[in-house]
Amino acid sequence: MARPIPESALRAIEEVVRQYPEGVTARQISDALGQEPALRTLQYHLKSLIGVHRLVMVGHGRSARYALPSEASVSVSASAGRPTVGVRVDVIAQLSEAGAEIQTYVTAPLEARTPVGYNRAFLDDYVPNETTYLSVTERDELRRTGTPARTPQPAGRTHGGCSTGF
Repeated sequence: MARPIPESALRAIEEVVRQYPEGVTARQISDALGQEPALRTLQYHLKSLIGVHRLVMVGHGRSARYALPSEASVSVSASAGRPTVGVRVDVIAQLSEAGAEIQTYVTAPLEARTPVGYNRAFLDDYVPNETTYLSVTERDELRRTGTPARTPQPAGRTHGGCSTGF
């Protein structure tokens, strides 16, 4: 059985992470803590803090960054195709009341959600490229909302492709 990790060691790590709202690497944490603990031990402690939702990890490998859950943003790993943050975190965008309700529902554990079925007749009546679920007004609204503004952009690198969330 593994020895329990001293709470003081975990708090020291959290204090270092708290100083970096944009996230911090394991190497930066190690440098801030000094000689103790060894990098491998620090990684074990970080894994423990993530497991009890006291920290979140964004990214993976040497580029992984650690943050407090309330300061992290959710990102999706392109290679794994799944969220790298395993806890609910604050959302940057303001949500409508209906959006907040939906977010609360979809972030709840599966066991807490009300099971729902589907209307078989609805599925049977659907004809691809002929019938629609949304009205013309709803489709136009979605199209307007999802169409980016066509403003002049400077040549060069864009910042929208960043997958780390920081």
